[in-house]
Amino acid sequence: MSMICFANDFAEKKEILRLHCISHKTIHDAKSDAFLFEYAGNFFLIDGGMPEATFVYEYLLSLRRDLLKDHPELLEDESCKLRLSWIVSHFHTDHVGAMIQTLIHSPYLAFDHFYYAPDTDIFEEFKDPTLDGDEKLRPLLREALAKNPHQQPEIHQLAFGKENSFTVTTESGLAHEMSIRFMPPVMDHGVEWYMRYIEPLYAGPKHKNWRMTVGAVNNASVWTLFTLGDRKFLFTGDTMKREACLHSEGLEYMLEAYKDEIGTPDVMKFIHHGFARDNALPAMMDFAPQYLIVSKADSPIPEMVKEQYPNTTTKVVNIVDRTLVFTCGFDENGETLPLTAEWTCEG
Repeated sequence: MSMICFANDFAEKKEILRLHCISHKTIHDAKSDAFLFEYAGNFFLIDGGMPEATFVYEYLLSLRRDLLKDHPELLEDESCKLRLSWIVSHFHTDHVGAMIQTLIHSPYLAFDHFYYAPDTDIFEEFKDPTLDGDEKLRPLLREALAKNPHQQPEIHQLAFGKENSFTVTTESGLAHEMSIRFMPPVMDHGVEWYMRYIEPLYAGPKHKNWRMTVGAVNNASVWTLFTLGDRKFLFTGDTMKREACLHSEGLEYMLEAYKDEIGTPDVMKFIHHGFARDNALPAMMDFAPQYLIVSKADSPIPEMVKEQYPNTTTKVVNIVDRTLVFTCGFDENGETLPLTAEWTCEG
């Protein structure tokens, strides 16, 4: 049996961080989340997209090829793998489907750590058995792991509550390490009292259980803050802010718990892909990021920002059609490099 080696070991040990915001133009409903951090041979995948998101797999394989450019003999060697950690913002198909369907089955990928969002416990009256939420997707993920014994990640199950937030740091041996702050939601939004509180506005006349269940799992989204030196990158999953007259939606809880420690991100993802969440826009703009990412085709957020914040310096970018790569870090003298953003490929 061949000994496993890792393509990561051929990465340059430079203090350069790259954030790959991977496009998803062909995906159903054109919404999907797949973000990849790359730092000194460390790779962290946030979500990964729909089950049919083969573009994510192809993108990861292209990065593996880049690492092996001086070792072409290893390109077809299944014992040489790209090692990654996986971060699950929440368990919905457009965030974890690609992992369950494709990524976990690849002989060219090896996952060493899984960080799971808290398990939402939907109150029985509001459950919808047709949905692929926590109750279906977590067992499917376990089955996929069981079918692929070469994948043996260490599982980190996050729990609700600010007291359960924690930080992990890369161990590359460089002067600056990248840290990841995991910020779980402070409560389970699937509990009875909360579901009844939001029912009048979330449920609507049709598809009551569907909307309630989706909202509860969305509000279970873990926020992650990646930091390197003074650079910060914030990811907000599908946290909800549907109605202005509701003052205790997921977004308010997260802001109350974590806004002060987050500070000012250089790059942040708009909650819930950038649906028409005009009620969330003031809170997102209050962070004053350099870049605000939306990940849904025809999102109204870019135009809304132009109209409502004509003097803002925040740039709103939609990553559906093209992959956007942010680069920052330190030069060989330890000086901070500027944050750059480059569109790298057509979707």
